[in-house]
Amino acid sequence: MEKRRVLQVVVLLVFLSGGIALAQVTTGTILGTVKDSTGAVLPGAKVVLLNEETGISRTVETDAAGRYSALSLSLGNYRVTATLEGFQTVVRTGIVLTVGREAVVDLSLAVGAVTQSVEVRGEAPLVEATTASLGSLVDARTIRALPLNGRSYDQLALLQPGVILTSPGATSGTNLNLGSGKRFSVGGQRPYNNSFLLDGTSINDQGNGTPGGAAGTNLGVDTIQEFKIFTNSYKAEYGHSNGAVITAITRSGTNTLHGTAFEYIRNSALDARNFYDPGPSPPSFKRNQFGGVLGGPIQKDKTFFFGGYEGMREGLGTSQIGTVPTLLARQGILPTTAGSASTVTVPVNPAVVPFLALYPLPNGRDFGDGAGEFLSSPTIVTNQDYFMVRVDHQLNAKTSIFGRYTFDNDNRNLPGSLRIFYNTTASRRQYTTLQASSILGPKALNNFRFAFNRAYSRNENLTIPDPGPQVSIIPGQPFGQIQLGALGGGGPRAMTELGGNGGNGAFVFAFNVFQWSDDFTYVTGKHSLKTGVDIQRLRDNTATPSRLRGLYTFRSFNDFLAGNASNLQAASPLGIPSYWGLRQSLYAVYGQDDYTVNSRLTLNLGLRWEITTNPYDVNGKQAIFPSPAATATVISDRFISTSKKNFQPRVGIAWQLTASGKTVLRAGGGIYHDQILPWFYQQQTALPPFFGRFSTSNPPFPNGYEVLRAGALIAMEAWTPFNKTPVNDQYNLSLQHEIFRNTVVQVAYAGNKANHLVSRRDTDTPIPTILPDGRKFFPPGAPRRNPAWAGITTYEAATNSHYNSVTVTLRRQSSSGFLGQIFYNFSKAMDEGSSMLGSDSARSASALLDPEDRARDWGLSDFDSRHNVVLNFSYPVPFRASSKALGAVVNGWTLDGIGTFTAGLPFTARLASSVSRNLANNFAERPDLKPGASQNPNQGTSVGCAGIPAGQKLRTADRFYDPCSFSLPELGTYGYLGRNTIIGPGVANVDLSLEKRFQLREQVNVTFRAEVFNLMNHANFGLPNTTAVATSGAANAAAGRITYTTTSSRQIQFALRINF
Repeated sequence: MEKRRVLQVVVLLVFLSGGIALAQVTTGTILGTVKDSTGAVLPGAKVVLLNEETGISRTVETDAAGRYSALSLSLGNYRVTATLEGFQTVVRTGIVLTVGREAVVDLSLAVGAVTQSVEVRGEAPLVEATTASLGSLVDARTIRALPLNGRSYDQLALLQPGVILTSPGATSGTNLNLGSGKRFSVGGQRPYNNSFLLDGTSINDQGNGTPGGAAGTNLGVDTIQEFKIFTNSYKAEYGHSNGAVITAITRSGTNTLHGTAFEYIRNSALDARNFYDPGPSPPSFKRNQFGGVLGGPIQKDKTFFFGGYEGMREGLGTSQIGTVPTLLARQGILPTTAGSASTVTVPVNPAVVPFLALYPLPNGRDFGDGAGEFLSSPTIVTNQDYFMVRVDHQLNAKTSIFGRYTFDNDNRNLPGSLRIFYNTTASRRQYTTLQASSILGPKALNNFRFAFNRAYSRNENLTIPDPGPQVSIIPGQPFGQIQLGALGGGGPRAMTELGGNGGNGAFVFAFNVFQWSDDFTYVTGKHSLKTGVDIQRLRDNTATPSRLRGLYTFRSFNDFLAGNASNLQAASPLGIPSYWGLRQSLYAVYGQDDYTVNSRLTLNLGLRWEITTNPYDVNGKQAIFPSPAATATVISDRFISTSKKNFQPRVGIAWQLTASGKTVLRAGGGIYHDQILPWFYQQQTALPPFFGRFSTSNPPFPNGYEVLRAGALIAMEAWTPFNKTPVNDQYNLSLQHEIFRNTVVQVAYAGNKANHLVSRRDTDTPIPTILPDGRKFFPPGAPRRNPAWAGITTYEAATNSHYNSVTVTLRRQSSSGFLGQIFYNFSKAMDEGSSMLGSDSARSASALLDPEDRARDWGLSDFDSRHNVVLNFSYPVPFRASSKALGAVVNGWTLDGIGTFTAGLPFTARLASSVSRNLANNFAERPDLKPGASQNPNQGTSVGCAGIPAGQKLRTADRFYDPCSFSLPELGTYGYLGRNTIIGPGVANVDLSLEKRFQLREQVNVTFRAEVFNLMNHANFGLPNTTAVATSGAANAAAGRITYTTTSSRQIQFALRINF
């Protein structure tokens, strides 16, 4: 009933708007004014716009004010011709139309005969004179010139202002809940707040993260025509998310048959050692990427094809570091204190021995506390195959169609740091788009588009060889996981965990999106009007068997030896995997008016209304949790109810400060919603009476399942029944100036304020008493507020964030000479929480420290990187030799490069175990700050404390920060250290390529490329160990220790490309 009412409203709004419109742009616009030599406007002039690559043209006529506008033109190189009786013909060439570009091409006609022709070659000004949106374009030449590590086109987003590559922490597998592509934050927003488009249709996967297969890559760089990212205040035709819009356009064929065959190879024999490689040489690494593209005419000036294939075969040796018990520790012989020669013997429970046997013996450093390093170099095996085919057809002078199909299949085998635990991932992505474009008259045109996009993924943890049923936590299931550390998997571990993925079963996602959209554009006088609708039907068939195999938690290694588990979690019903067929629809209607006030002032006015239907399960397995006081769920026709009042006004102004049009002042703002889609709630749909998660404290080991079978309590994880849609208010002010031909400098301020972001908190903690100084105190044995559950985790749209930035950008664009971009970005991102899942980020807790006081978590965002300098360039070396023999050596060299220099991201100092006694299922506790100590103790040397020598140098891989600055809070209270107070390691990375082109024939050349990644072989360190204080209250001996790098060591890649 609800879906019918929503559809009726959409249809009514579309009818009233006079047409329906597409929510994404895949084309460009050429517009301008035609005047005579005195500056008087010329009405009735005929302007012909010819795509020189396909031979397809469009003819428009200037209006009474001499204006012309050609909307929705296909991308490519254009020749613009203007004619009028009594005036000479003017031809303007060299106009490169890119995705979303509004190229202003003003023409001046001199008195004379029409048969007289004046040709002028010159690009339109690069300043954006008609839009206030902030964004960046990566053109075809840049895409194919830059050294992309892995040849994944999504890396192009990292070259743009406001984009930060997140570093969530070392992972032991692929977390498909959040997508498997590279994860980046734009404008301080979360990585899953971005919208990804391919030829104008959504390709966001089940995790709403960056698309990517098992390898985390998006192959097919050679099939991409252009890549653009909108970062702030984009127009009303874009929606779905409140972060950035990243759009890629595939290549199409032309009247000329052209193609490329290529192979890229890597071998560890050419590489440098990684900082953590144990031997004198790096582990074995072999990668082959090969394929080709081909495009051309099927029928000249009418039908074109383009296709491409790329394959990747990789065996990547890695350096893994695990923390394992020593031989004496396995026997219960432990040092009295870290580094002490004296020992104490504790009894070892015989039931623990088979599990201890899963640990390999140390082969690296002995930490002197019963633990040592286990170093290994396992090989990650990755296979990936990609292909794309596209056909464009011009039905007649006014109607064209195209169809495109993309296929990507891959798999990866990822060994863990303990040698016998493996994570396996396989995925298959298929994207299909059909589009029809029609010119309905001199002032009107229409685009219709249909897409079916499917992403299938499977992720599972395996133990090889299988240790057998004697170590099964849940009968009939493979071995799950044992964690030594805090409850919930979010805290630190004394030893590397046994098993993987939280004891979950195999996760399977089959995410299907059917999308219908259409746009109607009408130009009248000074107004360019668009109205439209976007309809998406989402079918997410998913199996997410949380804790199916069982998860034991021990507070310490000593407890593990004794078999004293602190917690056991398992799926309910025992051994039964959970699965759903989630169904939901998205409807959006928008209107946009780009109003040309005069030749130098343009207003962008838009309004978008976008909603989602209430999600449900196709099999009827849905319930709601009414409130934290409820003792049972309520079977319902939906999982949650979403807001339907999502109105999004957009406004912008572009003012050309000079008559030349080379200086533009722009300002814009708008409201943007992040729609609540399956990726938000698919992990929180396991509600009784259908599914759930058992949790019991202090269970017997290893047969704790018997307690669960007898009727343990359920640990409730549920959304609040009704949620407002997360919303982001964006705003910007920028000044662009073309300082000389093809070169633009921009100074821009960009900011946003987000509300109702998704967060989670424990809502079943005991009721605290208030101490005289105002602190909360939890007495021993205090009961939960609702004893019907083993804790309640509530997900709700209630968190806030704030972001401000200033960026200075210098950009040069050229089709043949030097091109490049460099920018400096200064920014600050603040929030109350940067993630909603514990597996999302290890930099800070995903839940609130104090569930009743959000202000205590207001601090730097996980994505706050204060200073960023990023550059990229392509430079054809200007050597020219007329001699054929000498020219074969000297001519045709090009140098390309990428440089990234970013400040470190913050992280939170943590405790080893709970001190507050608040019974939270989501570990978020922090220490106290010692009097006079810095909350960011990462400079100079350690002040020294028990187990940490005074004078030890900080900001090293062994001790990045000083744990002696922190102390254990009073038992029963929260620590008062703030969130994300320590700034982690930054990134300094340079990638460089040198290529030589050999011209074999006029239309055939061979290019040899040598690419060097991390040219300086700089060790870009990852997240340090965040556990500052041990359970005993002493400084954690491993605090600040870093065990991995975020970039590879220096690696060299060779490539051969044959172009024709």
